[in-house]
Amino acid sequence: MDSAKKDIKRCILNKFKTFVDTDREILPARWIADLIKRLNVYEREFFYRAIEELIQAGILEQVNGKGLPSGLKLTRKGECLIYP
Repeated sequence: MDSAKKDIKRCILNKFKTFVDTDREILPARWIADLIKRLNVYEREFFYRAIEELIQAGILEQVNGKGLPSGLKLTRKGECLIYP
C-alpha cells in the first residue's frame, strides 16, 4: 500500500520535470483525468490519498478555474524538492 502510494507521488512529481520551464509549476487537469482513467479502483484511492498528502505537506496546491479544480500547482517547497 505505501509503496503504491509512493510510486504515484513519484509519478506526479516526475511529471513536473518534463514541463518546459515556463509551464512547469502547473499540472493540467486533463493530464490528471487521463491518468485516473488508466487506474483501477484501488490505484485511484492511492492516487487521491497521495494528492491529499502532497497538498498537506505543502508540496502541491490545487488550482481553481471558474469554481472547478483545473490542475495542481507545484509550490516553492515542491520546486526545491524536485529541482535541487
